[in-house]
Amino acid sequence: MVITLGLVNGFQQTVASKVYSFWGDARVQSIAPPRSQLAEDLVMTTDDSLELILRQEPAIAGFFPYLSKSVVLKTGSQFEGVMIKGVDKRFNSEAFGVFLTGGRMPAFPDTGYTDELLISEFTAGMLQVKAGDKLSCFYIKNGSEIRSRLMTVAGLYKTGVEEYDKAFAIADIRFMQRLQQVPGNTITGYQITMGGNRNQHAAQCKTISDKLPQGIVCNPVRELYGNIFDWLEIQDQTKQIVVGIMMAVAAINLITCLLILVIERTRMVGVLKAVGMDNARIKQVFWYYALYISLMGIGIGLAISLLLLWLQYQFGFIQMDESTYYVAVLPVKIIWWQVAAIVVGTFTVCAVTLRLPLVYVTKTNIVKALRFS
Repeated sequence: MVITLGLVNGFQQTVASKVYSFWGDARVQSIAPPRSQLAEDLVMTTDDSLELILRQEPAIAGFFPYLSKSVVLKTGSQFEGVMIKGVDKRFNSEAFGVFLTGGRMPAFPDTGYTDELLISEFTAGMLQVKAGDKLSCFYIKNGSEIRSRLMTVAGLYKTGVEEYDKAFAIADIRFMQRLQQVPGNTITGYQITMGGNRNQHAAQCKTISDKLPQGIVCNPVRELYGNIFDWLEIQDQTKQIVVGIMMAVAAINLITCLLILVIERTRMVGVLKAVGMDNARIKQVFWYYALYISLMGIGIGLAISLLLLWLQYQFGFIQMDESTYYVAVLPVKIIWWQVAAIVVGTFTVCAVTLRLPLVYVTKTNIVKALRFS
């Protein structure tokens, strides 16, 4: 049970953290009808009053504007369509840096703009480029006007989430505004980092939305990318089913083992009854001995499970198909209150179920027991 929870917790947290690292905890953007996750969002204009609302909101730990646009990247005879996400220097490069596999993060200057671009390993492979190479960025305006700019590949990233790696690149928001010839206050929205429990983000976003100007709303990322988070929540059902089956099997095994133990000691039960020991005292002997065995089993099992989880954490010998499960190595996350709950719960189940076979003691006949061999 400890191993099951440790592996499932690690898997859920790692996949969720990849989504949060890419899109934050919430987004402030224009109200738009439902659309594909990879479709362009509506643009909006921002001003100091809107950012003041966000700065004054206690639930918001940080935010930055972004501007996303579909472009075509080309080098030589190779070309690839991507969605460039333009960000500014408030972008958390350190947190996203864990996905960096080559080169470096783009440097966002205080003034002017940079033409540096962060692309995924997949896109780099399609375009046959590496960090430091140049490529052309083409943007089609109004369906006919084509604008082109030369960009430099600053680095490569890989999140393991195929939908992102195949579709997104990161650049300077000011570069994207110049490419599209739009004012400097034109953005797609704000990426929000929120504090507290992520299960409360939906309620916090509703509170924030009530304070925003008409036509602008705050959406939690869990709702925007519900397919991934719904899939992760299914793992909770898997945990409950597996742990429930383990509990049932353990209880049956304990009852069976103690019943065998009592039957094997039938002659001893007869002797104890013959010398005057009552049923309650005899049952206590078996119960205390069985609890001692249970505690030994819980201790040894806990030590082995924690050792195996530590080995997986250190060496990652259980690997997975990253294109399917979003992780290359099965991660580990130990939540100690869950471990404590398993230990206490298992011992409680043992204590309750071990009393059932002891009914045999009260039904044991002294004469028959002394003849038992």
